[in-house]
Amino acid sequence: MTKTKYVIVKGEAIVFSELIIHSDMVGYNEKAEGAGFVQFTPYVNKWGEERVKATCYGESVSLNVKSREEEDSLIITRQICGL
Repeated sequence: MTKTKYVIVKGEAIVFSELIIHSDMVGYNEKAEGAGFVQFTPYVNKWGEERVKATCYGESVSLNVKSREEEDSLIITRQICGL
């Protein structure tokens, strides 16, 4: 099973394969606000709509940045679901 990585830059999430190093996804003059791993869980909301919830955890060793678990999870979930 593969893990999925992410970084938050300028309030936006970049989600990518575990085969890529976190620091390779951040531009030269950019700073990662949060970074780590993300797990996606499908669910059905109270209106019967299928949605996906992101759960962030861990940290990036190459960036020396930790996951801001709840905040980063919300950012990625909103980007995926368009909320």
